[in-house]
Amino acid sequence: MTASLPLQITTGVLCASYWRGAWYVLDYTLFPTDRTKSGFASLALGGSMLACGQYILSPQYNGTKLIVRMLPAPKSVSLRTHFMKTNRFVSLYGIAMSCVLVWRGTWLLWDEGADWVADAFSRRSI
Repeated sequence: MTASLPLQITTGVLCASYWRGAWYVLDYTLFPTDRTKSGFASLALGGSMLACGQYILSPQYNGTKLIVRMLPAPKSVSLRTHFMKTNRFVSLYGIAMSCVLVWRGTWLLWDEGADWVADAFSRRSI
């Protein structure tokens, strides 16, 4: 248990750094002046990417073969190993980014909705 603690801490720090970095990049690139549009776009992109990620992991998908053909395996690695590693890499980062997008979209839309409700109540009491 304690032998793996440094690895667990390092993994947690790297995950949080990826999450925060992706969030900041999206803040500056995905409708930076309109939080509502940014929230809806994040939610739509995240949901779409998550659906694609689930499809990539399904037995029916064989599109990674195209990626493997475009990026051939080194001579020292079997095609099957290269295929599995490529598929894992694409699905891991795709699902990670889609999770960031879904969280960000939900969070932004909740903030916008809460601001709208607060503004409506403050105008009513005047």
